[in-house]
Amino acid sequence: MRENGFFRVELIVGMFAALLVMLFAVPRARNMVSNIKMKGAIDSVISYKESVNNFYVSKLFLNNDFKLDGVYSISNGNLISNNDEYEINVYGNVPSSGYLLYQDNILKDGCVVVGNFSVNIVDGNVLSATKGNCNSDYASNDDVDVAFGM
Repeated sequence: MRENGFFRVELIVGMFAALLVMLFAVPRARNMVSNIKMKGAIDSVISYKESVNNFYVSKLFLNNDFKLDGVYSISNGNLISNNDEYEINVYGNVPSSGYLLYQDNILKDGCVVVGNFSVNIVDGNVLSATKGNCNSDYASNDDVDVAFGM
């Protein structure tokens, strides 16, 4: 009779310990998976930025006057400005949307959406990612102020 009672107490303690482990381990695991996805989005934008640079250099070989200047929206990896659409060869995850602001061939700011994350670019540097889409307020392709709202 004592053995059965002791076994039940062990079983209850063991279930309680397993519950505590799940209570703390599952949220940490989810957070870790989210951080990995976020890092993947940042890495994809860094790769996309390099792809745009490669595109620009290849255009310069064909036309010395080619210039990236103004706001370019992104649609399925392609850059769009006014009536021009430039196909960018992307390796890895293709950005679905966003924008890039160039001034005299230099990337200044932007926001690029990869998967469920929007990745911010400030002063040409890929900085951070947040869940959601880019939110930008700009009126034209001239000197513009880019507002980030995540």
